[in-house]
Amino acid sequence: MTCGVYAIEHNVSGRKYVGSSKDIATRFRDHLRDLKKNKHHSDRLQNAWNKYGAEAFSFRILVECPESQLRAVEQEWINSHQRDELFNVSMFANRIDWNVDTRAKMSRVSIGRIMSETTRAKIGIAFKGKKLSQEHCDKMSFARLNMSLEKKQNLSNKLSQANTGKIHSQEVRNKMSVAKQGTTLSAETKERMRESQLIRWAKRKQFNVKE
Repeated sequence: MTCGVYAIEHNVSGRKYVGSSKDIATRFRDHLRDLKKNKHHSDRLQNAWNKYGAEAFSFRILVECPESQLRAVEQEWINSHQRDELFNVSMFANRIDWNVDTRAKMSRVSIGRIMSETTRAKIGIAFKGKKLSQEHCDKMSFARLNMSLEKKQNLSNKLSQANTGKIHSQEVRNKMSVAKQGTTLSAETKERMRESQLIRWAKRKQFNVKE
């Protein structure tokens, strides 16, 4: 059983998919199975495989190393290549980048699912202190800006239902208050808040809900 970093390389261009495993032979078989079934998680590798055929690729071991060093060594190999020299969708070791179909299926399964308080607490602990990269923030901002009106309304309804009847502890309220201190709202944000308030008032008036 060989432990180390491997590559699935296009013989002509030299472009490769870099990965690591404590059992490279088994990992090669997994890759080959997924590629033959047209279900590989890397769209880039799968598309090239479909275009050029299996005979155009070679599976090879780049370097052997202890299991404890797998991620670090794999990252070194990834860093030694330019972005367009790799089939890897991610430039970070040991991160799976699901293809479009898989992401769509995962999204459909997650629609309407409400996480328990325990699950949300675990997620909160896991992300505590982590800062998102500027690229990640830009992607999230772009996704929000391009979200359809219907999706925005559905998301708003889900959040409203999830928070109905929820009472924040004094500690949480204090943290929210501190977080808002010194925050200056943009004109666009103020306008959205005003429109949201008008909608709530209209709904309350429609159903004769009293404050």
